[in-house]
Amino acid sequence: SVFIVLKLNKEGYITALILNMYSLMMALVFLFRSQTLDSLPGVISSIAVIIIITLIMEFKSQVFHYMKKIEDQKMDLEISRQKLFDIAHYDPVTSLGNMSLFIKELKESIDDAAMKNKLIGIVCIDLDSFKIINDTMGYYSGNDVLSEFANRFVQALDENALVTRSGGDEYFILIREKNSVEELK
Repeated sequence: SVFIVLKLNKEGYITALILNMYSLMMALVFLFRSQTLDSLPGVISSIAVIIIITLIMEFKSQVFHYMKKIEDQKMDLEISRQKLFDIAHYDPVTSLGNMSLFIKELKESIDDAAMKNKLIGIVCIDLDSFKIINDTMGYYSGNDVLSEFANRFVQALDENALVTRSGGDEYFILIREKNSVEELK
């Protein structure tokens, strides 16, 4: 009975319960008909097995509940980890990488370029007189302009380029895996 409960979950529990209830009823019938205590151990063992398989099912139910809770917490933790990574590495206004991501990617690109005998380039862009846009049109309009610049930079470059915003009106572009200075231009 215990094996059936452990192996087949709820269906096994119901099957084991029916089998043991039947065994208990037969032992009780024999006990009352024979007017002796010969079948009393069978009655006691049937009751014990029913209690044991019920406890096992309850334990399995609790384990399943806790496992589900752990999986949910694990998923929440992974989502929080991703949010923290995004906060640490991406600019909230433009959705571009920030200076932290730029430095990380620059280090990796330098190592990669040295191994592959390739060139990398860095372009620093500062939007002149950008403060005037924020002062005259407001920060929301300024953020729209920054986002539009970011989109245009990303569209104009190939997939090996990384466009990041260091803050304010400054952008850094990392151009990777070029074979010559002419390709960098």
